Amino acid sequence: MVEQPAEAQIEQLSVEEELHLKEDAMDGAPVGITISDSMLPDNPLIYVNESFLDITGYDRDKILGTNCRFLQGEDTDQEAVAKMGQAVSEEAETAVEIKNYRKNGELFWNRIEIAPIWDDSGSARYFVGYQADVTDRKEAELALAAERETLDHVLSRVASLVPAIAEAIIHSDSRDALESTIAERFADQPDIEAAWLGQYNPSTGLLRPVAGTNQPAGGISVPDGESSPLSELVGSGSVELVTESADYFSDLGGVAATALIPLQYRDTVYGVLAAATSQTDLFDERETVVMQAVGQATGAAINALERVSLTGAQTVIETRLEIADPTMPLVELADTLSSEVTADGQVAVSDGDPTLLLRLGDVPAAAVADAVSRTPDITLIGGSEETVVEWTVPEGPLSRSLVEDAVRLDGLSATPSSVRLRFGAASEHMANTVVGRFRDGYDGTELLAFRERTSGGQRGPEFREAVTEELTDRQLEALQKAHLSGFFEWPRSVEGESLASAMDIHPSTFHQHLRAAERKLITAYFDR
Repeated sequence: MVEQPAEAQIEQLSVEEELHLKEDAMDGAPVGITISDSMLPDNPLIYVNESFLDITGYDRDKILGTNCRFLQGEDTDQEAVAKMGQAVSEEAETAVEIKNYRKNGELFWNRIEIAPIWDDSGSARYFVGYQADVTDRKEAELALAAERETLDHVLSRVASLVPAIAEAIIHSDSRDALESTIAERFADQPDIEAAWLGQYNPSTGLLRPVAGTNQPAGGISVPDGESSPLSELVGSGSVELVTESADYFSDLGGVAATALIPLQYRDTVYGVLAAATSQTDLFDERETVVMQAVGQATGAAINALERVSLTGAQTVIETRLEIADPTMPLVELADTLSSEVTADGQVAVSDGDPTLLLRLGDVPAAAVADAVSRTPDITLIGGSEETVVEWTVPEGPLSRSLVEDAVRLDGLSATPSSVRLRFGAASEHMANTVVGRFRDGYDGTELLAFRERTSGGQRGPEFREAVTEELTDRQLEALQKAHLSGFFEWPRSVEGESLASAMDIHPSTFHQHLRAAERKLITAYFDR
């Protein structure tokens, strides 16, 4: 520790020098300093330094002789004011952080520390106040507190809503049941006054409420090409927030904000969930993220349910299209081969890429080999009576429909000038979505048929009866004997020669009957 020489101590200064030094220190201090005289009526200010004047914007001659309450205003915390008044009465120290106002009316956060100054008689005649503008720090603290409160609210929403939505997705066995449960779960949320769910029809541009509370009468038009919240939602797939409620809810007052949530899978909007609240700040950015995620999960679930319903459905929406666009890949392929290209709709999906087995017409082997060598998406499979190739469908309307949509390709026929496609869709919405994809993607897209038809979606006895009608007696006998004898097991319990002998036919004839029966059975399974 370094000892200071005696002459460096402040006590060595004269009284006048010491007073002058202390006065300069107070006048130049970086914090506001005030002194009030509690012995005078209303405890007026008798001293203010430059920093106090800089902080408050007042002139010295306008405020000396007045009480410091001129800094108070509408938002000043009266409990903090009372705390300072009590400290003065009790001749005690205290500190508060309080909203004060500058001369120009600007609000600022003021940290005030006051302490009594004792006179020779032991009375606290004077009070010194230290004042600092802590607005930046205080606003940062308040922002952080608000952030934490918002986060707590969002976490609470996630904890209550997401499990309920997940349970609905897992346990719903139909689209109607899922949509009804989703709307109900949203309406049950705290701070949500009402909620309904509507199905969107892209061909008519109509949003039709099907579940929930305070549904608008009829439907809501989604104008194509016009600026509106619903049009923006369909175009962007993002949550839209609106302050008007009359257009979206019936018999519901006091709504401050409405969230319109797209129920979307990939680029298909299946519907909209509308949720209303009376709180102006409920639907913030974080809340919107949660709602967006719920909408996407619901859209994916609707897609999955429609895909399941398409398998074995008794009725489907049959959609037939003709596309006369030379840029359509199937037209390009047919043009390259100078041949008709057909397929019966059998689709496989590998690593997200759909593939089709295409049958080619009477195409010279050299032409097929040349096309295969120049087209990486084609693989030659073979075929005795006609050439068969495997085609990986390139990115485009056909690929997206096969992978994303609840439709099945029932057949296609392509020539060098056009291609005809036949789809079966689980719903009108899905059929309209497919039509829209091709119209947006290709010129010359014509809708040939759009109708409901009975599908061969038989199950159990109905399916068995339908297959039996397709088989000849010999084919049915060969199939039954092979099944019952363990011919399809590995290792086989019996060989084909033994079964052929039992049927009193040549082994090659037995295999022809069996192969034909297998083909009909598999065709019935995938096409019905």
